[in-house]
Formats: sequence, structure tokens, C-alpha cells
Amino acid sequence: GEVDDTQRNNEYILPNWRHCQSHAAHEPALELQPEGRAPEHFAEKLRGAQCQGENDDGDLYFTEVYSHDPELEKFLRDCGTQASRLAFIRGVTDLLIDDEKMQQRSSKTNDLSMSRSKSAKAYGVVGNSGVTDPEQVKMPGSTMLGDRGYNEDEDFQSRDRAKLGWINTTKRGPNLCYKFGQVNYRTNIDQRDVPEKGPTLTLGAMRQVGSQRSYLTLYRNGTGHDTLLQSSDPSLSADKFDYVTTYEDVKYSETFEEAVNKLSDDEEYDPADLLDERDFDRRYVLDSHNVLEVTKGQGGSEWRATRPFHITSTSAHAALPRTTDKLNAMQQRLLQNDIGLKLSTPEEVAQDLSWQSMTKSNLKKESAEKLKEIAKSYGHPISRNKDELADLIRTGPKPDLTMTETEKVLKCSFLAPLQNKDATAHKLGSLNEPNVRGAMKGIFNGLNLELMDLFEPGFVVDKSNKWAGTSLDGLATVRAPTPSQGNETDKEAESLSNNESDDSDEDTSEDSTFHCGVEIKTPSNGSLRTKLNESKHRHGMFTRCNFGGKPCLFSYDLFKRLVYKPEYRTQVMWHAVTCNLEYVLFVAAGENDIIYATLIKIPSDKRRNFFEILQRSLRAHT
Repeated sequence: GEVDDTQRNNEYILPNWRHCQSHAAHEPALELQPEGRAPEHFAEKLRGAQCQGENDDGDLYFTEVYSHDPELEKFLRDCGTQASRLAFIRGVTDLLIDDEKMQQRSSKTNDLSMSRSKSAKAYGVVGNSGVTDPEQVKMPGSTMLGDRGYNEDEDFQSRDRAKLGWINTTKRGPNLCYKFGQVNYRTNIDQRDVPEKGPTLTLGAMRQVGSQRSYLTLYRNGTGHDTLLQSSDPSLSADKFDYVTTYEDVKYSETFEEAVNKLSDDEEYDPADLLDERDFDRRYVLDSHNVLEVTKGQGGSEWRATRPFHITSTSAHAALPRTTDKLNAMQQRLLQNDIGLKLSTPEEVAQDLSWQSMTKSNLKKESAEKLKEIAKSYGHPISRNKDELADLIRTGPKPDLTMTETEKVLKCSFLAPLQNKDATAHKLGSLNEPNVRGAMKGIFNGLNLELMDLFEPGFVVDKSNKWAGTSLDGLATVRAPTPSQGNETDKEAESLSNNESDDSDEDTSEDSTFHCGVEIKTPSNGSLRTKLNESKHRHGMFTRCNFGGKPCLFSYDLFKRLVYKPEYRTQVMWHAVTCNLEYVLFVAAGENDIIYATLIKIPSDKRRNFFEILQRSLRAHT
């Protein structure tokens, strides 16, 4: 609660905190020891992705991305109870304001009835509650959050009269003390021009607005952008940030820019000399596979801007030929048997397209099942009515089926936004990847291998073919033990590799350190998850196989069962081709466990054939 004046002289006040000495002065330090649980148990829960283990069945598990943990919830409530005896934080209500007449308005703002009404003089709840006099609105203890469209003096005066605080992004204007970049206004104020290029910098200013103070903060992020924030909260003023560059260091930014320009002109200057030890190790691994890391991470703006202008696994799969024309027998087996594409002969393609030139009466002479098959091959919906089927067939294949390889590549490079259902599944997969990487040591142990190092590279491109790029979920350095006498696990692994491939030109018994790509999939579909669990029970949690394998009459095709989609098989191959990798680990994971993992060996002749097929297909249409 509040402290009186007699206590105020003896307390140390932090921003938004008030110490209550009635407990702290006379009681020993409080210990929080939940019943039956050590603090280390709850510390593990707070680590998130690093919280993993192994149950009695040998299954690897970790904390779910989206989950409710009653123990952790109770633990945090207990923390709050104990902390409230030491200090008190004054409660603050945050309100959002937005303009309902603008596009991309906030639905959350509208749900809170905080959208501006049609009246230009009515704001927030004023315009939606029937109150016509803004002077009647008082909301002390609340903070209004707004974008840069709410920075007029009238806005701030109205909030001050309502006892409202504010936090606003701020646009450049003639009444501010700072400016940056090119401006289109005139002013008599001597504004300081802050360069957008330079190291991280924070500058601040303050002005009086009614009974409150408004703190203006200019922040330069170090990558060529400045932004402005205006707030009535003093804890958001410039001198409260720990990353503040002092006012005098503005001169340093000019020196910094001068030094960079000078170094760029120096022929002996090598930025690699400035790498730390970890980055140097990463660079060594990537250089050993003749690839260049062009973005530091994945998912950022630079990654999204770089990816569309390279051939990735998505565009490569679309560009692969769907006919046997110009393919030799080995290449046909690679696409049809190993990856699982449906290939047609040139004669079949010609016969297929001939249906659209037939008359409606001749088409109706065919059986309904035949017409349905033709309509399906043309990409049309299936109908029970022969008349409708005949009309659909006469329109020819859908445009998507007659696209050139160039059009397919462009369509797959510049992707349309995902639907809500697909976006949720995609986000779950991305969030789950750190969990799976945290369990990678146990996965490689299950494969009788030792994990030496693991990192997630950014977008990488082949130095010899700079149009080829890919994004690995991980790149591991792995050590394989030398097969020992009588070791059944090593013998089984060696036997599996030797028996499943008849076109590998390399010895499959590893006895040294090697690098392995990682591809992680988190299926969210319930029926697919059931299917993958069946594969796990049938083949085991940890397996090894060759790309494509060697199917026979009384055996299963292990590779195609575990890498369960043609698109994923292409992705595995493309990782190996682009990064010059012999091995790729494919992991199917649930929300809190590993379903199975398979170490795939991609023989060099198959990598070479795949690259030749794709290169020829792209050259023919680009």
C-alpha cells in the first residue's frame, strides 16, 4: 500500500516502485520453497526450450510451445505474494486509441470501444458512450497508447484534462527539437539534424503539457533508422535507457562513419579479422562446404528480401520436369521412384490435351468415371453430371497446370499470405524448432553418434552457383565412433546402409567427424500425427536410410515412409545439393516430444543428377 511521510525519508525509491520497510526492516530474507519441489525444478521450467528429458520408454520430450503449466502458474503466484510483502507497484490501466476510418484498424481497439467516432472533437469512449463534453471525462491512473496520428497539441491537452497519461510514436514535425532525413515542412525552430547512419544513439527532450510533462525520445537503432517516442512516463525518458549514447558521443558517430569509409577503401582490410571465436567457427564450417551465409538469421526482413531472388527448395520442386522428355533412366528413377513425382510421357501429355478439342457429344459417349478422371487431370472440380464434366473438359486444363517453369518459380518465390489455419501451423513449427534443437544431443545419441556442435545458419548460397540458396533448420558437427568388434549397433547401421543402396560410390561406415544438415517438421494435423506414430512403432524412433533406398517385393521403402511428402524429399535433396552435404537429419516432432528421426545419406551421383535435371529445366525456360 501507500507509505506515509515518516517512512518516505528512509526509503530508496525506484521508478514505479515503493519499498515497504515494515516487513523488510524486521524480518529475515524470505525464501520461496514450494512444497515438495526444489527451486531448480522451476528454474528448468523457465528455461523453455532447454527443458527436455527422457522417459522410461526412451522417448525424448520437451516443454510445449503452447501449454498451460499449473505448477509454474502456482509458483509465479507465490512469487507475487512474497514480492508484494517487499515492494508495491502502482497499478496502471493501458488504453488503445485508433481511427476507425483508417485501413488496418485495430480490432482489439474497437472491441474496447476506443475507436474515434465520426466527430473530430470526440475521442475514445467519449464518442461511443453518449458523453458530448470531454471535460466530464476523468480517467486517472490510465495511459493512452496511440500511433503517430495522435500528436496534435489538442490531443495532449485533452488527455491532460482527463488525467490520462500517454505513450505515442511521433512523426517528424515543425514543433519538435529534432529532425532526421528529408522533411517537407518549414519552421522557425532551430531543430537539431540527427544523421540516420551511425551507432546506437538515444537523445531526449522535455516540455510541459498542462499539469504533466511530456518526454520526447529520439532513438537511432544503428542500422540506418531513427524513430521518435513521446510519453508522459518519466521511466521512458532518454536518460532511463541503459543503451544510451551520451550527448558528447554524437561526435563519435561522425568519426565512426569516417573510419568505415576509410577501411572500405583499404585493399588489405578483411572484415573476417573482426569475427569472434564463435562466428569464426561457423564461418569455418560453412566455408568447408563452399557456401556463403548472406543473412545472419532466418525470418527477418533481410532474409525475406533475399530469399525470393534465389532458387530454394520450394521453387526447385515447382521447376522439376513432370515429363520423361530428355530424362535418362537414372534421372527418371530419381524423380519418379525416389522423390515420388508423377511423370508422364510426351505421348500421354499429347493424348491428355486432345480431350479438350473433342465435341461435347463425343465426350458424353465416354463413361462418367473416365470423364471424372480427365476433369481431375485438368485440375477441375468433380461433378456427377456428364454435361457439366464435358463443358469443363472442353475449357482445357486450369492455368496453373500449363504454367511455364519460370512462372512456377516466380509464383513459389513470392508467396501469398497464409490462411489463418496454415499460418497457425507454420508459426507452431517455427516456435518448436528451438525445442527440437535442444533435444538434438539425445537424437544423435539414439543414432549412436556424438553431437559436437550445432547452430542455425541464416540464408546460405552456393558460392559456385549463387542462384542456389537454402535455409537449414540446423547444421551439426557429428562424430561417429569407429565400429568395434562385436558391436551389433554399428554392424546393423553399416549393414543397413550397404544393403539399401546400389548406387552409392562412397563407404557408408563413418569413422570420423562430419557435418550434417537438419530439417525439422512439426505436423499439426491429428490424422497425420497418428500416421507418423505408426511409422515410429514400425521402424523405430531412430533410423538410418539412403535417399530413395532400394525397395523390393517383401520390404518397405523406408525413406519414402519417413520423409512423407514429395516436397520434403525435394527439400532434403536441395539442402544436400546447395550445401554440398552427404547427410541430412530429418526430424518429425510433436508439440512436446520427438516422434522419430532418420539420418539420410544422399549419394553423390543422385545429388549430381538432381542438379543437372534442375539446371537444364531452368535454362530451357529462363
